[in-house]
Amino acid sequence: MRVLIIEDESLMAEALRDELLALEPQMEIMGMMGSISATLAFLEREGMPDLFFSDIELSDGLSFEIFRVLEQKAPVIFCTAYHHYALEAFQAHGIDYLLKPFDRSDIQATLDKYHQFFPQPSVSQPSEAVGRLENLLEQQFQPQSLLVYKGADIFPLQLGELALLQVGAGHVIAHTFDGRQFVVNQSMDRLASTLGNAFFRVNRQFLIHRKAISHVSPYFSRKLLVNPRIDFSEPLVISKANATNFLRWLEMG
Repeated sequence: MRVLIIEDESLMAEALRDELLALEPQMEIMGMMGSISATLAFLEREGMPDLFFSDIELSDGLSFEIFRVLEQKAPVIFCTAYHHYALEAFQAHGIDYLLKPFDRSDIQATLDKYHQFFPQPSVSQPSEAVGRLENLLEQQFQPQSLLVYKGADIFPLQLGELALLQVGAGHVIAHTFDGRQFVVNQSMDRLASTLGNAFFRVNRQFLIHRKAISHVSPYFSRKLLVNPRIDFSEPLVISKANATNFLRWLEMG
């Protein structure tokens, strides 16, 4: 198994290398990179590893930038001291999340997870293994509630209560199935990327829960009109370009 370590603290990188080789002496450590630029240059020369161990905060930015630009994907085990990067780690093809400081038992556990999903290490794994892995990580990192605001008060709103999100005057408004409204202190782009597959981005202004949809009607110019179960007067229009993706998503529910 070929492993690339991305870590800008040399002592930490060396310690991780030594622990990995102690656990799996047959492992090949391809290199230890300390920056985004050095990593991308190395990958262009040497090719992809079977597995990355990557710090998140590097000297020239967040390591997520590396994995966003790679056409060929390999699983990543992220190493960091911060919980708040968990969702981004999942989106960047992360299979596990090691919190610093970690010990040999932590590393062994995450290697066991890698071998469970990739029994024959390769950068091109069967789609079933990738699917199982993504389902596991989605369950692990998927938020169950959303912080919402009503005046000076802050509430945890369970996602099952959330029917629709709407971009309002400078903020996002959450509409619940029982008719309540709250302010959400997050952008619609971030909400669309973190709330999971139960929600669909209708357009730049609206995000809707699958269970909040009553039915869909044809609209002008081969667009679709979403008719919600809740009392909501503004039209929810799916563009012609997005109609096929929307219907496929609706069918999967």
